[in-house]
Amino acid sequence: ARAAQERAIRLLEDAPLDTTVTLIAYTFDREDVAAALVAAKSRGLTARLVADRRQTLTGAAEQRRVLQALPARGFRSDCCRDTL
Repeated sequence: ARAAQERAIRLLEDAPLDTTVTLIAYTFDREDVAAALVAAKSRGLTARLVADRRQTLTGAAEQRRVLQALPARGFRSDCCRDTL
């Protein structure tokens, strides 16, 4: 799983600004990936996060904390779905 997260971070860091990167996750609790999303968005990349709302918001406290902190960091996380 760690390799997938590291790949996601590299993708967000290396993607040309004229592309859209969409990360899809059943759960989302990785602060390092959240930071990469925020940084990518800040440099002008179109980046989206799609996560299972029920799993992420009713799962472990860390999942809720990371996802709910994104809007305060300038990343809208309202693209979450109820199911994938």
